Amino acid sequence: MFERVNAIRSRFAKAGWKLVWSPRETNSVADGLARFTLKNNVVFSVDEFSLGELPPSVLDRIVAEQLVLAV
Repeated sequence: MFERVNAIRSRFAKAGWKLVWSPRETNSVADGLARFTLKNNVVFSVDEFSLGELPPSVLDRIVAEQLVLAV
């Protein structure tokens, strides 16, 4: 498993990308959406123009996360 992770990291490094781990607590929106999509076998495609189509519970998480980051 470790070798596979290192192989993926090296591929991203060659492309100029950087992988950084972020704890769930600091990225609750992405964590919640990932769990929802895995549980319900659906896919979300979200951009700044489609935010209004998200469920209110997700929008509440976005607002809460932005407020924490603003402090």
